[in-house]
Amino acid sequence: MEALLRDAKKQHDEIPSGLKEQIVLEHTPLIRYIVNRIAVRLPSHIDLDDLHNTGVIGLMDAIEKYDPDKNCKFKTY
Repeated sequence: MEALLRDAKKQHDEIPSGLKEQIVLEHTPLIRYIVNRIAVRLPSHIDLDDLHNTGVIGLMDAIEKYDPDKNCKFKTY
């Protein structure tokens, strides 16, 4: 994944939308896992779908801000 992000940033100076979609789809299970872990500490009126959507937005922001030259895996970032 880091190689794809590095190549996309070098070639286009931004991440193509197809690659963004691929990254989001690949990390959807991680988002769901984190949402379920957080949900046990939240009031019952908090909607899990809202948390999941917020996680996707956060992931999209992370895709934009990720710098592969800093030698950190994207999943860790």
